[in-house]
Amino acid sequence: TANEYLYLNENNTVAVRKREKQQLPANDERFDKCNQVLCCEPLTGRCFFTADVIGTDVHIGVACKGIERKGANDTVRLGHNKMSWRLCYSKNVGVAHDKKTESLTKPLQTESTRKIGVFLDQEAGSVFFYRMSPEPELLHMFDAELPQDQELYAAFSIQEPDSSVCLSQASL
Repeated sequence: TANEYLYLNENNTVAVRKREKQQLPANDERFDKCNQVLCCEPLTGRCFFTADVIGTDVHIGVACKGIERKGANDTVRLGHNKMSWRLCYSKNVGVAHDKKTESLTKPLQTESTRKIGVFLDQEAGSVFFYRMSPEPELLHMFDAELPQDQELYAAFSIQEPDSSVCLSQASL
């Protein structure tokens, strides 16, 4: 599903946003305009993954398999529709779902690499975002109406060239 500006390592655990577009085979599942990627394996039941964020304008979240992949409108963008929930590192840190955004007031690490944890509880309909260092701390919880008819995936959007995400406990 990776956009052509997102370069994945051979283990599909690191995504780096580059300035140069790579030539990839046509794929209906690929994000064509938004620099986004979904993990290979669905999230099921109660599950947890962590990701190291390097750089800025990086979004970490959870998305339904049926999220739109073509174009750059709100039906595609992570956190701008009913099919995705996200934590965003940009000029400000915030969360978003269905076009509703909220700035977070808790300070995050000042170093260039940050570790974020995401916990999904499908049965309870909850998505939790944690800062993992120095000690785990809850940043935000979405009480969501998670669709029962669609698989959910870890999802990432990387807008700034040379920014990246390194996934610790799943594959992109």
